[in-house]
Amino acid sequence: MVGNGYWFKAMNHVHITDDGEELAQQQESGRDQGHTMMNIGLMGAIAQMAWNQGDDLFGLGDNLFLKNCEYVAKYNIAGLSVPFTEVTRFWGNDRMARRDTMRDVSPDGRGHNRPVWALPYYHYTAVKNVKPDKIQWTRFAKEESTPEWGPQMGDTSGAYDSPGFGTLMYTR
Repeated sequence: MVGNGYWFKAMNHVHITDDGEELAQQQESGRDQGHTMMNIGLMGAIAQMAWNQGDDLFGLGDNLFLKNCEYVAKYNIAGLSVPFTEVTRFWGNDRMARRDTMRDVSPDGRGHNRPVWALPYYHYTAVKNVKPDKIQWTRFAKEESTPEWGPQMGDTSGAYDSPGFGTLMYTR
């Protein structure tokens, strides 16, 4: 599997910081933060559907999705710097029609929050019993978005990406 939707391509590099944090860079992190945040919501929904069917995408790749949540929350919601490894994405009808090489994490759309954090937070803490130090930025982002709001009014499709029912649906 090599397409842009492949789990290990979407979250393409795990950085281990000097503090021992494991942060998984997302392919969209170099594009813009709107798409990066949207992917947290979409990947969370996909992981939950798989979980309900007996497959554990939450745990795949040693909790790769959690490491990605930590990366995105640290950069977007906490406003802190994160490492970045250059990535090239191919896209278009023939998968090679266009290519973008991203060399830095994009600041475009940084700081905008979306109601996507309750699902990963509650799954990793209540179901997987992840240690608090491994979920600090996701917890911070969840607290910054509680109470959750519904779809926002706006002039971009991102206003409607996440319905904001995470706390109601996933709190245990």
